[in-house]
Amino acid sequence: MNNRLAAIAFAFGSLLPAYSSATVLECRVTRKLDSERVYSEEHLKKANFKVLIEETTTGAKVSRCDMSPSLGRESCDAYDVDRIEFDERVHLKKFYVFRNQLDVQVFSDLTFVENNGRGGIAFGTCKAKSP
Repeated sequence: MNNRLAAIAFAFGSLLPAYSSATVLECRVTRKLDSERVYSEEHLKKANFKVLIEETTTGAKVSRCDMSPSLGRESCDAYDVDRIEFDERVHLKKFYVFRNQLDVQVFSDLTFVENNGRGGIAFGTCKAKSP
């Protein structure tokens, strides 16, 4: 499925049944900062930060992933999404995880912003991924 179709389907909250029962976006972090630093390009490449969003007809999950040096592989923390909002004025879909004070905003051009709720923020671009 191409990214344009994924963006349209994602914006309206459903995919055509012929494609899948889930929309999965893989969102690569290209800029990240927190109250102490702006992460360097080198650090971003090494850590390979990303956010996965899987939305089905019954709900959504957000996973925050990075490369774990101690494990020598990618490590992800998955969270059930408590609330999903779609703003038609700016074509923005927002996923809230209340307990962890986390939210991810995805725009119609598939750019995203992740707010980790503890002073950190990340930006990047998403692409459709097979579920």
